[in-house]
Amino acid sequence: PIMRAVWLVYAILVAGLLLYYKILLPILNWNKTWEVVENREERGDSRTLVLKPVGHEGYSFEPGQFAWLKSGRTPFGWGQHPISMSSMGDVEPGGEVAFTIKNLGDWSGEEVPSLKAGDRLWLDGPHGVFSMDREQAMGYVFIGGGIGITPLYSMLQTMVEREDVRPVLLFYGGRDWEDLTFREELDALSKQMNLQVIYVLENPPEGWQGETGYVTAELLRRYLPKQYKRFVYFVCGPDPMMDAMEEALPALGVPRENVQTERFSMV
Repeated sequence: PIMRAVWLVYAILVAGLLLYYKILLPILNWNKTWEVVENREERGDSRTLVLKPVGHEGYSFEPGQFAWLKSGRTPFGWGQHPISMSSMGDVEPGGEVAFTIKNLGDWSGEEVPSLKAGDRLWLDGPHGVFSMDREQAMGYVFIGGGIGITPLYSMLQTMVEREDVRPVLLFYGGRDWEDLTFREELDALSKQMNLQVIYVLENPPEGWQGETGYVTAELLRRYLPKQYKRFVYFVCGPDPMMDAMEEALPALGVPRENVQTERFSMV
């Protein structure tokens, strides 16, 4: 009888969650649509959707957070996609929000490129705790790979807007030079804030003078400042890189509580 009661409670909770997320929440969001302002192509086989709220004030968010995007004629259905915001977090009421999406499947590779100015989407968010606003420190180390650069890019833009002078080291790994999304934008940010960008390429072009291979403990050690153990680390990227950093950073003596990670594959 006790186990039957436990399973009954679980069943009620699951049914309640499905009812809330698939029926009640879409109803609440029915009149909170977002309109595509721009759909531009980025490096790394990615696209950036710039959206503006229609008939509502939109929302501000903590840099590094994500939202669930739903395209289609209604907010109902199963086709929701978790995407990190790639614009700065301090959004004014009615302000635009940007999402950068890599071609990884049917929706991101077929539907996203077909979206045009004036198309409508629904957002559920913001969500997530992967944000510098929740981890105050004397400085930061960002480690990104591939499209994992998006939440880190959001944080950097927000720091520039806030005139934040704290130092940031960004280690950005990619397959090749053309695979680095926001490459030019990051170089521009490094001239506006206390930012050092270290690119790491698996397949560097001829004459490349930068780092090659993968982000490793040895590579990190060459660039980290003397007080690196007091910095907070944000890591986002492919699973192999995440696995490597979760071993490398403790091996360097970085306290585990100073390491924040976000795995896209989990969502």
